[in-house]
Amino acid sequence: MDVTRLSLQIVDETEMAEYNQRLIDWTNMKEERQYTFTITEDDLKRPQSGPHLKSISHPSRGKSQSEGDLRKYRALPPIGSPRETKRKKTGRSSRPDTPPQPVPPESFLLHLGITARTHAIGEFYGSFPAAVNNFLIDQ
Repeated sequence: MDVTRLSLQIVDETEMAEYNQRLIDWTNMKEERQYTFTITEDDLKRPQSGPHLKSISHPSRGKSQSEGDLRKYRALPPIGSPRETKRKKTGRSSRPDTPPQPVPPESFLLHLGITARTHAIGEFYGSFPAAVNNFLIDQ
């Protein structure tokens, strides 16, 4: 009589199917985040103070009203304060982190013992007459 011991690594098929679906969804979400972006502004309020303009104190001499208005200022008014114009660098760091990659289900070990016994052909016919038609015996 021969005895063989096997150790099998078993994984539940339903858990593996759920893991595969979560992995596909995670991969699709990762690809979508790679090719899409969102523009956000932290502070949408305008500054309460008006533009800071430097005017020239001397009046315009003999110029038309519109030309005088243009020469009144030394530079164009600022669009916003320097603190507001600095934007955060948009990149992966400012994005919400992607969820972690799904973890495959844990497998468990199944210890299996197999016992086998060999018979001579005549002994097999005598011991198992109903099983003779179920097997092909090469003589």
